[in-house]
Amino acid sequence: MIRDHRPRTVITTLAAAILCAAMAGLGLVWSGWYDVSATTPHSPATHWLLETMRSRSIQAHAAGQRAPAGFDSKDKILAGLGHFAAHCAVCHGAPGVPRGEIARGLYPIPPSLA
Repeated sequence: MIRDHRPRTVITTLAAAILCAAMAGLGLVWSGWYDVSATTPHSPATHWLLETMRSRSIQAHAAGQRAPAGFDSKDKILAGLGHFAAHCAVCHGAPGVPRGEIARGLYPIPPSLA
């Protein structure tokens, strides 16, 4: 009786390919070859990948989130507005308020929240 070794060969080949890819990825990470500094823009493919991951992560983790009880009070809203004006608007802008000078030097550029 002849045994068919094709399934085992396919599994072994896939395992070897995955191991090689993982080792190549670790080698890339360990070498420091890819520039992740904030002074060099990412390639279009890397930018797309990171933006897509960020966007999908926010959608997945923020789904169904509700503000804690009491956060809709007038006092909390005014306190949040003051905090945003003091600490956030300089980079993100606000309605009628353009982003400040510092925002132009940041990479990635902070999203406009105006």
